[in-house]
Amino acid sequence: GAGDYSNRESCYWVISAIGAEVVLSFPSFSTESGYDFVWIYECSSSSSATQCSSSNQIAKLHGSSVGSSTVYKSSTGFLQVKFISDSSVTRAGFEARWEARCRAGEYLSASDPTSCSPCNAAPGFFCVLSSTVTSTSAGIACPVGHYCVGGTNDKRACIPGTFASSGASS
Repeated sequence: GAGDYSNRESCYWVISAIGAEVVLSFPSFSTESGYDFVWIYECSSSSSATQCSSSNQIAKLHGSSVGSSTVYKSSTGFLQVKFISDSSVTRAGFEARWEARCRAGEYLSASDPTSCSPCNAAPGFFCVLSSTVTSTSAGIACPVGHYCVGGTNDKRACIPGTFASSGASS
């Protein structure tokens, strides 16, 4: 938010994305170096919005040396962020961004965009967003050098070494 954080802050957040990889970054970061810290933990599970179990420390951050392109990942689907400030001197604080990414061989289903589903399609095929593919014969073919957007009739060519998003080559 706008303005400096307060003295004696004690904040905890748990990011939960069951079945996905959690990726966290800080577009901006400024705390009192050596005194006000952000800890990042990978957790095995969580029972609340602030607590997690069996945590493993990924990072202990402070100051302003955290790069906006640096990412912190949890493959368990749970990530805890803890911020503690001391009794004097504050800074602007931080902005955190996170996303859930499906693991290789999985996709976000249109029917349940909160969890990843397995895609069992054969190489060269893709899973339809509206349903889980249960066998390789149910996958939809996408020709080499093309990408598939919405189904069998929506195959678009890509120039070698490029990819396309939302129907436009880039």
